[in-house]
Amino acid sequence: MFQLSRYLFMFTLLTGILFAQGQVADPQKKIMVVMSYEQNYPWVKQIKEGIELINKGRAQIEYIYLNTKTQREKSQENAQKAFQHFQKLKPDGVIVCDDDAQKFFTIPYLSNKVSTPVIFCGVNAPPEQYNYPSSNVTGVLERELIKESLIVTQKLIPQIKTFSFIGKDDSTTQALVQQIEKEKKTYPLVFNGAVIVANIEEAIEKTQTLKKTSDILLYITLEGLKDNKGKIYHDEEIIPKLIPSFGKPLISNNAYRVESGALSAVVKTGIEQGSTAAKLLFKAITGTPISRLKMTTDQFGERIINVDMLKYYNIKADATVLRSSKLVKRKIKDSQNEKHK
Repeated sequence: MFQLSRYLFMFTLLTGILFAQGQVADPQKKIMVVMSYEQNYPWVKQIKEGIELINKGRAQIEYIYLNTKTQREKSQENAQKAFQHFQKLKPDGVIVCDDDAQKFFTIPYLSNKVSTPVIFCGVNAPPEQYNYPSSNVTGVLERELIKESLIVTQKLIPQIKTFSFIGKDDSTTQALVQQIEKEKKTYPLVFNGAVIVANIEEAIEKTQTLKKTSDILLYITLEGLKDNKGKIYHDEEIIPKLIPSFGKPLISNNAYRVESGALSAVVKTGIEQGSTAAKLLFKAITGTPISRLKMTTDQFGERIINVDMLKYYNIKADATVLRSSKLVKRKIKDSQNEKHK
């Protein structure tokens, strides 16, 4: 099923590219893309890749990064600068990515305030939280495939019964907790609650406690979390620290986090988010009214399993589960002080 989903996604993407190329496009048209997060953040790179797959040089694109994960305190300032650039650039259309950019940029400056068409993507929160759709805004909702990820993990480890979630105090975590609370009755595992942490030290301490009550830990992102000295950490640095402190499998939502040490995930991709948003925007800037462009959401999921972590936890996985999954290896090897407990 998951392999079929991957093929369907690629077929749909290629069809979308051909359709978009058939639309009338003016190379002088200008598009502004506002990213919530940093330029080198893997999710951002995926969204950009999806946008560029559809654009193919048919419009000029400028990318703005609000850097809300590593410069949270400057979010409003960076959003104000982005709006000043918007006023100077006068783009024909705008793509705004992830929840922070909606909160700090789209809502204060664009939604129902300008006539420029705006397409959002990567939005985890319920659309009504932002009063979407609006007169000039529609887009692509992002829904984590949590139930599907739990089902896959239970196939790998049939005896597991409970899970917890770890996050930090930001819009992504808030939206995820809302989603989990709404869906938890449909999950195959019992949800033991969410833990919100403020720094690396607290994350390590809390996961040591969680291992007493939960069989697996759902880790979406702690990107930009600092330690007590103010050093900023990225997911690929944080996950290896939590593996020994939790002592049980972590599961996640994206390939690069599985490659950093999570056991498994059923993932949606930033490429799908970006390409779908770009297709919607090209329709909008070539004459389709926003009111006719309905909000949509992720349609495809891919099962990913880290074979190194299977060995690490001594998991004897069913061959049928492995055959229907994308298998990856861990890019960051065990540190000297990391030992399974």
